[in-house]
Amino acid sequence: MLDKKIIYIAIVIYFITAYFSVGQNSPDEYYQILELAAYKLNLSSHYILTWEFDYQIRPALQIWFAVMIYKLGNLIGTINPFVIAFFLRLVSAFLSLCGVWLFIKAFTPSIKHNQSKKWFILLSLFTWVIVYNSVRYSSENIAEKFFLIGFSLLFLPSWNKKIFIQVLIGILFGFAFITRFQMILAIIPTILWLLFCNNFKFISTTNQKVINKCFYIYLTLGFGIAYGCGVITDKWFYGKWVISSWNYLYMNIFMGKAASFGVEPWYFYTIVIAIIPYGLFYILSTIVAIYPTYKKFSNPTVWVVGSFLLGHLIVSHKELRFLVPILCFMPLLISYSIDILIDSNWFTNPKVQKIWQLSWFLNCFIVFCVAILPSGVNVYLCKFIYDKYTAPAIFYSTSEGGNLLNFYKRSNMTIRYVKNVNDMQCNTSQIKNQVCLFAIQCKELPLVEKLTVKSNLVYDNCPNWITYINFNDWISRTGLFRIYETHS
Repeated sequence: MLDKKIIYIAIVIYFITAYFSVGQNSPDEYYQILELAAYKLNLSSHYILTWEFDYQIRPALQIWFAVMIYKLGNLIGTINPFVIAFFLRLVSAFLSLCGVWLFIKAFTPSIKHNQSKKWFILLSLFTWVIVYNSVRYSSENIAEKFFLIGFSLLFLPSWNKKIFIQVLIGILFGFAFITRFQMILAIIPTILWLLFCNNFKFISTTNQKVINKCFYIYLTLGFGIAYGCGVITDKWFYGKWVISSWNYLYMNIFMGKAASFGVEPWYFYTIVIAIIPYGLFYILSTIVAIYPTYKKFSNPTVWVVGSFLLGHLIVSHKELRFLVPILCFMPLLISYSIDILIDSNWFTNPKVQKIWQLSWFLNCFIVFCVAILPSGVNVYLCKFIYDKYTAPAIFYSTSEGGNLLNFYKRSNMTIRYVKNVNDMQCNTSQIKNQVCLFAIQCKELPLVEKLTVKSNLVYDNCPNWITYINFNDWISRTGLFRIYETHS
């Protein structure tokens, strides 16, 4: 079983990662949740929100939770959005650890050899890509953990016979769905497995039933409760009754809106191999796991991973983060492959052992880097401005959404977007000595000499020499810029 020392080490690593991993892994992690929360907190206008707001396709559960935590913090004392963001990452880390712990508890018996079981535990808790994503307050991670907890509870014999747990499983599946609608690709195959392979034979030699006849009633009840919560939070956010799940399906699938952001071939997800050191193992172990045999057909993880992958291979718009919801299943599939290698005496081969040990050492080094490095540098700018400028001020930006983030600003900070910094109108302000700030992207550094506005440099992460190595215009895709201050 799981050693307490390993749990304590995991808690420390996840806490450190949650503390230092500020920012976001992708723009959607911020703009689909915290930017919308900023709108409900009157920190921004609906005119600058993404298209998803107008079409009412974004579920509001995570937005509601972020707003409630923000307001709760405001009741306790002066609110600090960076503390709120850290707390949200801590909640994500806690939910992740609970999900992984239950998953290990439920599926360790399905692994044959003790050595494979050991690696299942270590890879589940300490694979760097799992650690990194586990602290993200993103829809992919939160939905994955809701589903993982519910999925694990299904296969814990001492728990799943209780009516409360069966209702809770439905609630967790429902929360997974209303957090990220694509989770239906994992929920449906789970239900189908229960209908056609309702036994524990994949774990032991017994043919023990997982559920009773009333389970589906309790599951539906729980799912309905969660979905009802989603409808209510959507009403709170949009101001009227909407079915965001239908709007999402209609716009992104029937109307092809998602495809307008890029179309990739079916083999796009083979780029998983670039996730060193285990990307190649993910691909190979998945192929081994879904290779059709009757024994594997009885394993519910094969149903979930296979169906989820198939659904995302069919959808034309693909992003690597879309596969995060099945990330925690990968260590289990690798462990099944290790079982096969041990049976064939391959895993004890010195060359195989050397490759495996080098992979583990490389993974541990990356975990260290992930734990202490930020996920995005633009939050540092936001914190600098939040701490330095407490009086009313205006922030001008030439890149909409690229500099100061609304969730992290004070309510008396106004953001305005202009085509050129020379278009600023700070001197027309009725406030004497009005502070105006403006951002210059690194790629725009040559324009600084042409500025007609008298200003002082107050924030800089763009050294002059960086423009000489701007190959393929990589600078324009970073959060590197200078901030200047001027007065009315």
